[in-house]
Amino acid sequence: PFVISVTAAEFYLMSGNDLLANNAPVYNSSTNNSEIIGLERRILHSPNDILPLLHEIRNARHTRSTIMNSSKKNTNSGGDQHRGGRSAATRKPSKASTVAHDEESDHQGSSRGHAAIILQVLRIVPQKISKSESESELGSSKPKKRYKFISTTMHVIDLAGAERPDKNGLARVSGIAAYMEVLKDPTGETISTDTQTAFINMELTMLGSEILSATECYRKGRPYRTIAALNTDGMRYVGNCLSGKAVVAMVVCLSQAPQCGWETWFSCEFGKNMSKLETMRFYAPVLDLYESVIKARELLMENEAYMSSRVKSNNPIRKPHIRMQREALIKHQRMQLVAYRELAHKCGMLVGDVNLFKDLDLPST
Repeated sequence: PFVISVTAAEFYLMSGNDLLANNAPVYNSSTNNSEIIGLERRILHSPNDILPLLHEIRNARHTRSTIMNSSKKNTNSGGDQHRGGRSAATRKPSKASTVAHDEESDHQGSSRGHAAIILQVLRIVPQKISKSESESELGSSKPKKRYKFISTTMHVIDLAGAERPDKNGLARVSGIAAYMEVLKDPTGETISTDTQTAFINMELTMLGSEILSATECYRKGRPYRTIAALNTDGMRYVGNCLSGKAVVAMVVCLSQAPQCGWETWFSCEFGKNMSKLETMRFYAPVLDLYESVIKARELLMENEAYMSSRVKSNNPIRKPHIRMQREALIKHQRMQLVAYRELAHKCGMLVGDVNLFKDLDLPST
């Protein structure tokens, strides 16, 4: 038995957004090797679930028409567009699953951030159980610890392409100036294309440096960690893929247009550095399903109790990033328990009186 679930995030202007939850902000920990927590998780039950999900993800991405990459239906470069044609401030949750795909609106311009579709596969590992062990489990309120599984995660990341500002009719913006503009408009509704371009190029350069840093750590026998300070959520997340937990492959796209010489050179240099990547290898451990559920339950209840106690004592968490972290941890454990529940049903762990999920208000799948 196995369960496949999907999450999706976009990294736009230094922060991360949930592409399956109306672009809600997500928490990207700088102390937990940049794991994204708090993403909406969807269980895939059949191949028919894939295309509507991809449409919903695409509709939520930030795009903008530029001189080099103009949209078919919108030539106004003054505001971000989503595939559904609404601005970030007025866009409603996507209805891509019920609306036919319009090929004429397929291209809405240039992507203004990096996006990731994350597939998690929970797969039961067959275990040899003796006849005596099988008989002793009958009538027990607690299952034998025989449901072992492996969690495998695949990150499909679409990086925004490098852009030359003068070719798009833009002004060159320094990193400090771009950062100050974002501070003045945290919503990103009125951010200039100049600043978007500056962040895209800066993050791609940062990623190139992280690739070289990961290789240097490997050659010196040191564990690699992405830098926490002066970094963005997107690069901390992508850098985590270089830590040895993943097999990394990259497709570099090149333009054949003669006016794209600088972009082609940059892409070739990027690919050359990527080909030199060397990292340690960490193999996925075999986990126990029962113990994993218990651990997730405990973490969920602990964080919910803490948040509840702060409200009852009329002492709410005042620091936004601390409150966001707690809320993201709660959602992360709830979403993980949804996947565990699906796997437990498939392997028969809930047969009899054993039901570790009945007292949890988990969303249906």
